[in-house]
Amino acid sequence: MAVVAALTVAVGLSTGASALAAGDSVVVPPGGTVAGMAYGGWLALSWQLAFAAHPPGPGACEPVGTADGPVAVLFQSFAGGEQAYTCDEPLGRSIYIVGISNECSTVPGDHGVFGDTPAQLEICAPTGFDGAFGTASVDGRPVEDYRALISRTAVFTIHLPQNNLFNSRERTARSAAFGEGLLLRGLSTGTHIIRTTSVVPNVFSAEVTYTLPIG
Repeated sequence: MAVVAALTVAVGLSTGASALAAGDSVVVPPGGTVAGMAYGGWLALSWQLAFAAHPPGPGACEPVGTADGPVAVLFQSFAGGEQAYTCDEPLGRSIYIVGISNECSTVPGDHGVFGDTPAQLEICAPTGFDGAFGTASVDGRPVEDYRALISRTAVFTIHLPQNNLFNSRERTARSAAFGEGLLLRGLSTGTHIIRTTSVVPNVFSAEVTYTLPIG
């Protein structure tokens, strides 16, 4: 099972900042879509991009083409810790920020005690998320219902280059994922700061800040 974390830095937040609720802001609410895909679809796509990257690990700012135009997918380093990135994005571009999540695949050793059927992979993925948590904020305003944005995926196909995250000889496998992410749309012209935290107690923590000049 592979766990990847989210973004953000909790420092610098205004303690008096009002909460940002999904649905009445730039945050896409649960059940909402960007380019025809809901949170689960973007979670699956983020893992597909992560596994297909060569060398292993995607860049921080990945534009993905869709029928509605490019969408930015923002990653962090698998190493965790404090990270900071700047991603210049044009006005009108939607953004998916990869949060902390877990996946289970048919690659040997990547599904724990579970089998590798689609049903077993979908059961396996949430178990690796046990105890994990994250937070998110946009321009100093915390996303108050961030946990409501947790999603699960159906089984999806992953492609592995020769030099891959698993050091596997397999080139194609199936995976299922469960975890957090943040979809944003309608960010105004100017510079925006997105922060998230990701924690798996005694295993992993990440604090990442994204600076997004929009224009």
